[in-house]
Amino acid sequence: MVLAMILGFVADPVSIDSGIAGLATGASLLAIVFVPYSVWCTVSLWRCAYNCIDIRWGHWTRGVAVLYVASFVIPLARKFM
Repeated sequence: MVLAMILGFVADPVSIDSGIAGLATGASLLAIVFVPYSVWCTVSLWRCAYNCIDIRWGHWTRGVAVLYVASFVIPLARKFM
C-alpha cells in the first residue's frame, strides 16, 4: 500500500490527491488478495480440524475459526446496518 502511495506521489508530486489515489489502489489490491486467501485458510482450517490425535484440538481449532470469521463479520454488519 505504501509503495502504491509513493508511486502516486511520484506521478504528480504537487497533488495530494494522487497519493490518496495510490493509497486507495494499494488498499483495493490488498483486499482483492487478502479476502480470498482468508476464506481459503478458514475453510481449510475448519475441514482439517479433526485430523489430529487428540479431538480436543479439533474443538479449539474450530473455535478459533469461528472467532476469526466473527472478527470480520461483526464490524461489517455494524457498518452496513
